[in-house]
Amino acid sequence: GQIKPEVIGPLKVFTDFRSLLHVTGPFTVSVVRPEDLLVLKLEFRGWTLQAAAGQPAKIVRNAPSASLVVHFPPQHIAEQAFFEPANPSQAEKPVYPIKAQLAGWSRLVFQVPQNISQIPYSLEALLDWSLFELHVAASAAPPPPPPVPLGRLKLQILPGMRLKPGVIPQVIIPRSIPQDTIQPQSVPLPNRSTPFLWYTSNGESDVFKHVRTRLGTAKVSTVQLQLQKPQLNPQAVKPVQKPVQPPPKAVVPGAVQTHPNQMFQILPDPPTKEDLPNLTVIEAPYRLFMSPSKMGGWAHSSKPVTLNNRLELWHSRLGVRKQDRQGQWGIDESDDWYRTLRAIWSPDYNQPNTNGPGRFPDSATPTRTPFRMLPEAQHRHQLVQLMANGKLPNWQKRYARAERFMLSSLGVWMKTQYAFDPAPNPLTVIEWTQHTNMGRDQFVRVIEQGFLFPFGHRAVLIQITERKIERPLAGGPMVALLRYREFIVVKEPIKTYPGPGQEQLSFSKGRNFPFQSLRISTLITPNLDPKENSKIGSVPGSSLAFWPKVSGQDFHFHVIGEDWAGDSCEFTIPLVFVTSDVGLNPSVLKSVRNAYAQDSRSTTGLSGQKLSYAPSSKKGDTALETDNVSFSAEIPCDP
Repeated sequence: GQIKPEVIGPLKVFTDFRSLLHVTGPFTVSVVRPEDLLVLKLEFRGWTLQAAAGQPAKIVRNAPSASLVVHFPPQHIAEQAFFEPANPSQAEKPVYPIKAQLAGWSRLVFQVPQNISQIPYSLEALLDWSLFELHVAASAAPPPPPPVPLGRLKLQILPGMRLKPGVIPQVIIPRSIPQDTIQPQSVPLPNRSTPFLWYTSNGESDVFKHVRTRLGTAKVSTVQLQLQKPQLNPQAVKPVQKPVQPPPKAVVPGAVQTHPNQMFQILPDPPTKEDLPNLTVIEAPYRLFMSPSKMGGWAHSSKPVTLNNRLELWHSRLGVRKQDRQGQWGIDESDDWYRTLRAIWSPDYNQPNTNGPGRFPDSATPTRTPFRMLPEAQHRHQLVQLMANGKLPNWQKRYARAERFMLSSLGVWMKTQYAFDPAPNPLTVIEWTQHTNMGRDQFVRVIEQGFLFPFGHRAVLIQITERKIERPLAGGPMVALLRYREFIVVKEPIKTYPGPGQEQLSFSKGRNFPFQSLRISTLITPNLDPKENSKIGSVPGSSLAFWPKVSGQDFHFHVIGEDWAGDSCEFTIPLVFVTSDVGLNPSVLKSVRNAYAQDSRSTTGLSGQKLSYAPSSKKGDTALETDNVSFSAEIPCDP
C-alpha cells in the first residue's frame, strides 16, 4: 500500500489497492474506499498540494489560518409518520410510496495548529484529526464544568480529625487532642470514593496508609464534596513543607484546547446562513443543524476493520479531545460530560424579534414540513432558540447530551436528549429525545409544557414517533413504519386557590370560585385524536389550545374538589390543553376563555352533591345541593 502519484494535466491522482483519491478541484479531494464504504470529501483551505519525483506527496500550508474541512454524505432521512390513535382499528393507513426527505451534506471544519506546516498526502494521515480543534459557532459551547471529581480533590487531613461523610462533611477535632500537636497532611482522594469516620492522634505514622487503603475501597456516597474549614489557632499549627505538586502536562505547541469557562464570556446569537460554510454543522435530524463544541473529537480507524471475516462499516464516533501528560492528543470516548451537541441553526429558525406581547415569532417556515414528522418546523425553531440563543436565561445549561453519535456514509447513529424544565418564556419545548440508526429514526419524543384550562394545572403534551413492525394491509408484507402518537400527562395534580396573583384580580379577588383545591386523579390520557380537529379560540401560529379527544369523543378528566367547608365532591369534565406561551398573551387567552364559556362542555353535573360556596361558621350553613356547575376564567386584562 504505498501511494503512487499519477499525473493528469496539472492535477494529480493518487491510488492504492484500498482507496481512490480523486482530485476534483484545486483543493478538494473525493475519497471512496469500497471495502468499508468510506465516502468523504476533503477540502483543503490554505494548503498547496506538492509532489516531487521519488518523494511522497504532501500538502503544504500556504496561509496562516489553514483548515481541513471534511464533508460527509447526508446523515438523515426524514420519513412520513402515520397517526396512531387509542383505537388500533382507526390507525391511519399508510399510503405508498411513503414520503421521505433527504438531509443535505454535513461537514466538520478543523483548525490546523500553526506549528503544523505540512501533512503527508496519504489517507491514513488525512484521517488523523486528533491534533486539530473543531471550528464551531460561538453558540456551540460545551456544558459548564462538572463538579470537581473526587479523584482530583485534595483534602487537608489532619491527625486527630475525623470526617463525617455526607453531602457536606464537617471536620471534627476531638477535644482530647491538643491543637498544638496537629500537623496538616495532604491526602488525595481516589476517584469514586468518599471519606469515612476516623480519627487518630499525632504520631501514628501508619494512619495515612490506612486512610488511603480505606478510601480506595470506599463506596460512592456523593458526587460533590465541600469541606468546612476547622476553626484552628493559626499559632498552634506547625508549619509544614508545601506538598509537591505533580508536573504539569506537556503542551504540544499550537495544539490549543479551550477551557469551557472561556466559552461563556460572550452571549452569542445563533449563526446566520452566511456563517455556515465556515462552521462545523451536522444536519441530523432533517433541517436541524447540530454542532459539538470545540472540545469534541472524532474517533475512528484509518484502515478497514475486519471482524469474523466481515468488514466493518467505516464510521467516526464523537468523543472528547484530551491531552495526556506526555503531550499526546487522543479521543476520550468514555467522557460523557462533554460529549454534547447544540442545535445552532435551521432553515425553520426565525430571529427572536418581538412579535406581540409575551411571545417569539413562529418558525420562519411553519408550513415547510411536507408531512407528519418529529421534530416539526416549530420544534426545530425552538430548539435553536433554546440551545443557541445566549440572551435567554440559563443558556449555558441547555444542550443535548449524546449517549451515542456516529457519522458514516450510510447515515448517523444518534442517541441524544435535550431536557430542561421549565422552558424559558415564551418557549414551550422542554424535552427532545432522538434515537436514530443509520440515518433512519427509531424513536423521537418532543414534550411541550402547558396547562389545563380553566383550572390551571400544569401539564405536558408528549408527542412520539416510533418505528413499529406491523402488517398494515391484510395479506400484505410486514413493514417497519413510523407511528405518531400524542397524549397528555398532568404534572401538577393538585392546585390550590386562590393561586398567586388571583387575589389581585379586579372582579372576584379569587372569591367566586367554590373550591379551595382541585385534584385531578386522571394523570395520563390515552392516545389522543389529531389535535388539529379540535382547536379552540383564536390562537395564532403554532401555539396550541385544543379539546383532547379520544376515539372521536371528548376526554373527561376525573376531578376531586375540596370546597370552602373542607368537604369533597367529585366530577368529570373535559378540559382544554393550552401551551404555556398562550398564557403569556392575555388577548389570546381571552379568546380561548370566551370560546370556552360559550361551549356546553364548560358545564358539568354534580348529581346533587352538596357544595359549600363560602366559608361556614357552622357545618352546612353555606352548602347547597348542586345539580350542575359551569366554569369560566377571569383574565388579567378583563376590565
